[in-house]
Amino acid sequence: MDKGLVILSYVFFTTGVVTASYQGYNFTDKDIRLIGGYSALEGRVEIRIHGVWGTMCSYGFDMNDANVLCRMLHMDLRSLDYYIDGRYGVGRGPIFYLHCSGSEQSINNCPRSQYNSSGCTHSNDIGLMCVGCQNATLETSHGLLEHVNITNFGDVYSGSCIHGLSSQEFMFTCTPLGGWIELINQCTNTVVRNIRLTGDYYMEGFVEVSVGDTWLPLCGYTTINRNIYYIDVSKANIVCSMIGKR
Repeated sequence: MDKGLVILSYVFFTTGVVTASYQGYNFTDKDIRLIGGYSALEGRVEIRIHGVWGTMCSYGFDMNDANVLCRMLHMDLRSLDYYIDGRYGVGRGPIFYLHCSGSEQSINNCPRSQYNSSGCTHSNDIGLMCVGCQNATLETSHGLLEHVNITNFGDVYSGSCIHGLSSQEFMFTCTPLGGWIELINQCTNTVVRNIRLTGDYYMEGFVEVSVGDTWLPLCGYTTINRNIYYIDVSKANIVCSMIGKR
């Protein structure tokens, strides 16, 4: 079977790591690398200064700094998002921080300093997702983009559906010519069919909703773009009204 067909099948049916390389990028001999992600376009930021690899601190870090780091990785890249939640693991070595304007081609053009041991720790290491697709946006109608792979057919972006089961996924690809194509959309069957309370008394209990044929607990909060949103009294009243207990 043709190798290209095997790769294409893999892209369409799973969000696992795709090992094929897209010739639009060259990551050799760089003083920056992204570790722990699905591809070389996402992961924990590690930079090399005077031959020593270190990490980047989240203190004072913003999207301007993120864009410069992505540009160091490849001139056509920009930052889709950065992360401070340790999702890509803990790094080692010295820890640096930046304050860039966003127009610099390299961190060598930005003010830079090393934190001492009483300042930033590796628990604050920056994670990053870089993109080369000009049509890619962090927020889609299905949810937030969470991963990016590099394939012979262009960059492939994926995420979990913002409504419905956490295992439900969506996936887009960005072709070498800049096209933005939906590959997978499992987010269509996410309508809440019913709602109930599970407890010893019919007026109280944990809230569960049915999506499709599955009953699931309702989470008390969600995080979007590093902002946390909670179920408050007004939303709780809506739940009570839906089950006729208000």
